[in-house]
Amino acid sequence: MPYNVTQTYTYTGDSVFDSAGTFKAWYHAVDSDFKVAVETATGTAFNQALFDVKQAQPVTETWDVDEQKLIKTIAWADQATYEEWNTYMTSFDYTDAAFSAVTVGNMPEVVDGEQALDVIVETTV
Repeated sequence: MPYNVTQTYTYTGDSVFDSAGTFKAWYHAVDSDFKVAVETATGTAFNQALFDVKQAQPVTETWDVDEQKLIKTIAWADQATYEEWNTYMTSFDYTDAAFSAVTVGNMPEVVDGEQALDVIVETTV
C-alpha cells in the first residue's frame, strides 16, 4: 500500500506562472543551483540517487493559478523510503550563511534569516 505525501509549493516571488508546467520548468531550473548550494554548504556531493528515487514515485498534481500553488501528492512505495528522503532533505539549513555563496533561482544572494527560494513548501503525510 503506498504512503501518500502531499507537498504544497507556494510561489512568493514576482513572476506569474500560468500553468504547472511553467512553474515546474522554473523550479527544476533552480534545482541545479540548489544542488551547488547544498554541496557548498555541506562540503559533500548532493545525493542524486535519493533525488532519482523521489522522481520515480507516482505523482498527481494540481495548479492553482490564482494562489500560485502547486499541490503534489506523491505515492511513495512505503513510509521508510519517504523517511529516508525526508531526513536527507530536512538536514539542510535553507537559511545557512553558506548558501549566500551561491546564486539560487536568479536571486543575487541569500541573506541570513531569509529563505533561499521564492517558494514555501508545506508537507502533509
